[in-house]
Amino acid sequence: MVLGDLNVHLHNKGQSSNRNSLDNWVKNVIDSAGLMDLGFIGSNYTWSNRTEGKGYRRARIDFALHNALWKMQYPNSKLHHLPFRASDHFPILLYSEGHHPKPKRAWKFYKCWLRDSSCLNTIINSWNSQDSNLSFNEKINHIRKELSRWNREDFGEIGEHLKYHQSRLSHLYPYRM
Repeated sequence: MVLGDLNVHLHNKGQSSNRNSLDNWVKNVIDSAGLMDLGFIGSNYTWSNRTEGKGYRRARIDFALHNALWKMQYPNSKLHHLPFRASDHFPILLYSEGHHPKPKRAWKFYKCWLRDSSCLNTIINSWNSQDSNLSFNEKINHIRKELSRWNREDFGEIGEHLKYHQSRLSHLYPYRM
């Protein structure tokens, strides 16, 4: 699987095939390697020069290229073109399975927690209160749960504060977020 910004035009619809020798060279390399375009779901384009008027240009230059073995092992794989905001490229997301589960929300440890002495106490108490036969990963998972509880009940739910301030910033600078 080759995935990402190839910065070439593999499908020149309505354009001369002699338009760019680099594009043709890359097409030949792709063909000789036995790679095929996976296709996509979403917008027809993955790049825009983000200008208005006559100079506006857009193209599909981000691809997922696969070989026959990939397609046999991952027959339901799909490339999604996601909406973009600040970049000149659409983000792309490859699903390699037919079922697209919603990812779990990532857990974050915030450095500012360390300024509060009760954070370190929560970590130490959580570590010491556990059975010594537990694996390291089980102990860390228990500490994560205790810190999440501590964040909600004692520290003040930093995630909610961040969302609030990010929302306020996005209203002040709508084109930068």
